[in-house]
Amino acid sequence: DRDFKIADRACTQTIEPRLFYLYIPNVNQAYMPVFDTSQSDLNFSSLFGENQFNGNDRINNANQLSLSLTARLIETDSGTQRLSATVGQRYYFNDQKVALNYNDPSAYRSSNSSDILAGLSTNLKTHWNVDAFWQYNTDDSNSVRSTISGRYNPEPGKVLNLSYSYRQDSIDQSDMSAQWPLGKGWYGIGRANYSFRENRIIE
Repeated sequence: DRDFKIADRACTQTIEPRLFYLYIPNVNQAYMPVFDTSQSDLNFSSLFGENQFNGNDRINNANQLSLSLTARLIETDSGTQRLSATVGQRYYFNDQKVALNYNDPSAYRSSNSSDILAGLSTNLKTHWNVDAFWQYNTDDSNSVRSTISGRYNPEPGKVLNLSYSYRQDSIDQSDMSAQWPLGKGWYGIGRANYSFRENRIIE
């Protein structure tokens, strides 16, 4: 970390590397039925998780290294985090041998690394908060998932939310919602969810 100034405002910048090595020996679980277990979604929490499955019907084999790098910008006087940016990826040293369906070839990982994850979060002086997330597949050179959202909250009772979500082959949507005072104790609340894949408002 280091101290510096932006427009005469004292700030602290941090750079935070994180490494997590995990080894789990392979145990054949093909004889065990799957009741309520599913594949975990890849995100910054599951990137450093021990089990890639949600539930107790499967425990994956592992010989892998997860790493990430986070940079933060913090106001020294208030302690407010104004900016946070993170990038991370996982590397596999062994093939995947445990799957939900042992007989399905597509259930096994074919790459020796995970998708690249990148995230950005800002807390601006203009009452705007902006968050963004991006998942990129290096094997296919394609964006797998991306989201960006903005929140404007100038004072209690006034809020405007804007967001865009994309997931490869399934979701391409925007979402807008707001609450705003109309006067004399009345508030207006509204939301619209639009699908670009279907070219219509879906909610």
